[in-house]
Amino acid sequence: MQGKVHSMMQIDFTKGGSEVLDRVLEAYGFKMKVQLADHLGIASSSMAMRYKRDIFPADIVVRCMLETGVTLEWITTGKGKKFENGENSALNLTRQK
Repeated sequence: MQGKVHSMMQIDFTKGGSEVLDRVLEAYGFKMKVQLADHLGIASSSMAMRYKRDIFPADIVVRCMLETGVTLEWITTGKGKKFENGENSALNLTRQK
């Protein structure tokens, strides 16, 4: 990102959470919400409530960005490049149970 000028993104933290969570699932390569809940160490009922409340999941977004390498713009809006360097870091994650 050095030397690039980015326009200011507008993020509404009061809605759009379920769409963001769907992109988080995609970033990790999970097919089911329960897989994401297990990875994050939260109950599947807690994940279901996050979808139902539809509030922006900032904590999950930050973790997903750190673990997978997805861009802020893509994870929050669904626009732009998914990965800055073109590859998914999640493939290198060691999943613990």
